Amino acid sequence: MESIDFLASEKQKVWKIPSGELTNLPYLEKIASLPIEGKSVVISTGMATIEEIKDALSVLEKNGTKKEDLMYLFLLLSVSNAFSNIATKKYFGTGM
Repeated sequence: MESIDFLASEKQKVWKIPSGELTNLPYLEKIASLPIEGKSVVISTGMATIEEIKDALSVLEKNGTKKEDLMYLFLLLSVSNAFSNIATKKYFGTGM
């Protein structure tokens, strides 16, 4: 987590959570709790399950990240997936 400390010392405003770190809850807690004015967090969901995404969002919000400061990057694994079947649409209630 040395890299987080370094970027925080530079007052990094936009933080991207790579999909491979989505389940690393201490990593999420540390980024969420950084006292940086105007901080935004971008979450890459990769192949995460809805439960993993919910857990990550819960940790981020409980540790100081506001919902309006979150952005999401979603991945489609196959173009044959119909938009009505995308789990993110069911969870977030929007047509992505």
